[in-house]
Amino acid sequence: MFGRLSRFCFRHRLLVVAVWVLAIVGGVFASGPVFDSLDQDRNDVKFESVTGSDVLEEAETEGGSVIAVIDRVDPNAAATKSAVEQAAADVRDEPGVIGVDTPYSAGPALISQDKRAVLVIVHFEKDLESDVEDESVEAVSKRLDRMDDGLSGAKLELGGDQLLGREINEAVESDLATAELISLPLTLVFMVIVFGGFIAAGLPVIGAIASVATAMVTLWGFSKFVGLGSDTVTVVTLLGLGLSIDYGLLVVSRYREELATLVAAAGPGLASKKVRVGKPILPLALREEAIGRTGATAGRTVAFSALTVMAAFAGLVVVQMPFMQAIGAAGISIALVTMLTAVTLIPAMLRLIGRRITPAGSRRFRKARHVDPERGVFAAVARAVQRRPVVVLIGSLLVLLVAAIPVFSAKISSPGIGEIPTSIESRRVLDTLDSRFGRQEAPALTVVARMDAAALDQWAAGFADDPEVRRIGEAEQVRPGTSLVRIDTKGDASGPAARELVERLRADRPDGGESWVTGQSAYFYDELQLYKRDLPLAAGVIALAMFVLLFLMTGSVIVPIKALLMNLVSMGATFGAMIAAFQWGWGANPLDLLVNPGLDPGVLIVIFVFAFGLSMDYETFLLARVKEEYDSGKSNDAAVRAGLQRTGGIITSAAIAMVIVFSCFVLGDIGTVEQIGVGLVVAVLVDATIVRCLLVPATMTLLGRANWWAPRPLKKVYDRFGLKETVSAPPVGPESTREPAVLSGASARD
Repeated sequence: MFGRLSRFCFRHRLLVVAVWVLAIVGGVFASGPVFDSLDQDRNDVKFESVTGSDVLEEAETEGGSVIAVIDRVDPNAAATKSAVEQAAADVRDEPGVIGVDTPYSAGPALISQDKRAVLVIVHFEKDLESDVEDESVEAVSKRLDRMDDGLSGAKLELGGDQLLGREINEAVESDLATAELISLPLTLVFMVIVFGGFIAAGLPVIGAIASVATAMVTLWGFSKFVGLGSDTVTVVTLLGLGLSIDYGLLVVSRYREELATLVAAAGPGLASKKVRVGKPILPLALREEAIGRTGATAGRTVAFSALTVMAAFAGLVVVQMPFMQAIGAAGISIALVTMLTAVTLIPAMLRLIGRRITPAGSRRFRKARHVDPERGVFAAVARAVQRRPVVVLIGSLLVLLVAAIPVFSAKISSPGIGEIPTSIESRRVLDTLDSRFGRQEAPALTVVARMDAAALDQWAAGFADDPEVRRIGEAEQVRPGTSLVRIDTKGDASGPAARELVERLRADRPDGGESWVTGQSAYFYDELQLYKRDLPLAAGVIALAMFVLLFLMTGSVIVPIKALLMNLVSMGATFGAMIAAFQWGWGANPLDLLVNPGLDPGVLIVIFVFAFGLSMDYETFLLARVKEEYDSGKSNDAAVRAGLQRTGGIITSAAIAMVIVFSCFVLGDIGTVEQIGVGLVVAVLVDATIVRCLLVPATMTLLGRANWWAPRPLKKVYDRFGLKETVSAPPVGPESTREPAVLSGASARD
């Protein structure tokens, strides 16, 4: 099937390229709306905490706010008062503004504790049309930003919920754009080194650009139905770049190999005519045969690899949180897009660039004709491992287990301002409000109840002596029959003690009406409960899908089980490195990483799925070639050596390219982007070195022929439904093609 598809795209290259150009153009136009639609709020599940928050929001009469902090001023000076009051008067007339609070209208609460700064808070109308709101916020921000013009030495910063989300989205967009601008040229340079030429090196990069651009169209479609967070775009960009380079590298490398094999089999008379010195003719029929064989082998491998990545992200779809489901759906779609790029666009481009790929007269090409799978660096590594497989297996597992030690001290916490860099102005405003004005970002807990404030106060007093309660505010009536009370915790708002307090509050609710425990601690508690419920099912979906796919590829039940276990061990090392970096702070200063007391479980889940899929990506590359060699009649050990030699260079090159791409994301400012980048760099390095070069050869050597065992009923299933595509060995001599005239050079165009 994939052989026929590759031949079709090779023949109809202009049509295929035109379709992809249209997709890329659509992606460019869709990227703006995608980033504008990003929503940092995960409150899209009807937890009790979310329902309580919705009740409060319904009762509120105001929307968001813009906060200006004027620092290094004397609040009592006439110049300060005049500048503040004039700005307040100007912004009151903006559409959607319903009030402006200043120290001179709302009292000393808006003056800092050190008497050196003042606040101006602009309140906006609730449920404004988005266009009106955006224009009004922009106008208010510009006017407030000029407030310190006449105040010598003053420093002004703007923040508030109306600006924070916008600035985070801009930072995410900047992080991703910077990473792409740095990683793609670096990757291209590396590919030039790998392929020995600019043209061949550019094909995987072209595939990456096409995949990421096209994925923006799918994200734009998703945004019409579900809220997209910054994590979704990060995953799509990373996965698109990484997989496209992987797949492009595999397809182009296999095409060059098939060309070398066919030219060698055709004999010395093939390239008797030359277009110019050093550029022998490679007949069109021969190149079409090479692309068909490439599609039947590498194309099939790419399809299996993409299916394993899609299976990994399918696990997120069963987690009943829309933002997780959006990431899962986006991951599935980008894996599909990258696969289509590799099996359609790359073959079409190979036809367009014609003889520029692997010229038969080059030294590199002549060397490629005589590749011995038993000779080479990776065959030597496999041979060394096979001499002492038990020692290598135990040693490799010990290294990975030691690297996983930090996992035992892991802490989880809800995402907060700790993942927002201080380079973002709104983050600095939040810090100033907390440290100098005594205004916290939000209370850890809020209890909302259908009762009057006095009755809620009486109930809340019963928790005044709770060991985790730091302060209980005075109950407020937000609307007739509905009140709230705010509770601050002593420790970490997302820590175990705070979550136990949530349980106690919900176990002893106020009498007399409905009530909801909401706030940061309550939402994090609800989120963890959902993960505990849904993650076992998600893990089962991933494991089952991986098992089925690898069985259909190899016909073995041992190989899939071994692959799953190895991936779990390597993931332990990955998470160990993340905890050491982001929780312990190892290497945080030189790498400029944001250190937090705990890691967001949502990010850890995404990294697990992402890295698990990429690990299976390399597993598929290696196993497909080992299976191909084994089916050709080689012994198990010889097939392992040949498979590792044939794919070792590709896997290593792909891993280096991925490390280049993912390392550029570590340069980002947003904590989530940094964490995903570091986690994937470690996962790829561990998988491409310890797992593929040591663990896989060691275990496959120890298992011997048992690698390929399956019960008799499953063997029948594989014989009937197994996804295999055979390629016959090329015949020797000029008759190896069906068009002698072409072989003589009579029709060697393109």
